Amino acid sequence: MSVAESLKSKLIRYAVNVTPVFRATGAWITHVSADMRTVKLKLPLKLKTKNPLGTMCGGNMYSAVHGIYLVMLMKNLGKEYACVDRLSIIKFLKPGKSTLFAKFELTQMEIDQIKALVEKNGKIDREYIVKLENSNEVVCGEVTCTVNIRKKRIEQK
Repeated sequence: MSVAESLKSKLIRYAVNVTPVFRATGAWITHVSADMRTVKLKLPLKLKTKNPLGTMCGGNMYSAVHGIYLVMLMKNLGKEYACVDRLSIIKFLKPGKSTLFAKFELTQMEIDQIKALVEKNGKIDREYIVKLENSNEVVCGEVTCTVNIRKKRIEQK
C-alpha cells in the first residue's frame, strides 16, 4: 500500500531528480511516500537512454535503481544504523522498447526484522529485487541489490 507524498517527501523527490548524477541516468522519481517506504520511478526510452539497437541501455537501467533501497533504509532505520551498498547484479530479460517503471517498497515488518537481526548478529546483508517493467507489466530487467546494514560505532572522546 502506497502512502501519499508529504511536502517533505516531494522536496526530497525534487532534490534527487535535479541532482546531476541522477539526471544522467535519464530516470525520474515520480513518487516518494511520506514515510519513505515507497518510491516509484520511470525511465523513459529516449535518445539519452537508447543503446545502438534502439532499446533501453542496460547502464541506464542499472544506474536508475542503484542506491534507492539504500537511502530508504537509512531514512527508516535511523541515524544509529549504517547502510552500505554491497553488491548489485542486473539481469536483462527482455528488450526495453518503451518507458520502464520500477517500484521500491519497505514494510514496517521488514524494518523491525532488520533491527532485530542486526541486534542479534551485529550486521546483516539484505537483498532486494527491483523489477523494471514496461507499461504492460512485462519485466525487461531485474536488479538484485544487496545492502549491508550494521549499527554505527559510537566513538569515545
